[in-house]
Amino acid sequence: MRPRAVDWLLLRRMSTGSSPIAGRVLPAATWAANDGKLWVAVAGVLAVTGGKRGRRSAVDGLAAVGITSLVNGLAKRVVGRPRPRGPAAVGMRRVGRAPRTSSFPSGHMASATAFTVAAGSQAPFAVPGLIVAATAVGWSRMHAGRHFPSDVIARTVVGVAVGLAVHTVGQRIRRAGPAPGSGNEGDPSDGDGDELARAGCNGCA
Repeated sequence: MRPRAVDWLLLRRMSTGSSPIAGRVLPAATWAANDGKLWVAVAGVLAVTGGKRGRRSAVDGLAAVGITSLVNGLAKRVVGRPRPRGPAAVGMRRVGRAPRTSSFPSGHMASATAFTVAAGSQAPFAVPGLIVAATAVGWSRMHAGRHFPSDVIARTVVGVAVGLAVHTVGQRIRRAGPAPGSGNEGDPSDGDGDELARAGCNGCA
């Protein structure tokens, strides 16, 4: 069976099934992930309740989402894959407005995976919850009939790569410490505050 046919087969199964729980939870996951609202909220919770690790987790997570959004926007312009539609999509579920951007890759899943990897690397205690949230976001895009499974899988791989890269760079920066004469030597609390401010800028890029 050709890859394209497998994509359609899997998508039809995911977008035509009926489950009361999925029908309520998955659309909510898509809405929450729109424009990164979910990850900004999670970052805020981690920063407030997670101590030093939580603040670093929030910084890395938002930075990863910002970078992934830029990469994803470029990829959509280059690939230009149509969304699921046409005769093959008859009878499939449709949730929300049809996006005008390319189906490939899935921006929602890219941000979800990047945040989960980058933030979870700093805050292991949050990993189970982050995985559940990211999985729900990815599944919701197929449940809504807006993305092919290959869109979600491809962006999961890229999101993992970006998340790991952000974590690695962040660790090197922290180990290097503040620049001499900056006034922050020996004061780790100041470093966390600066990191959180930088994350906000990166997330808005």
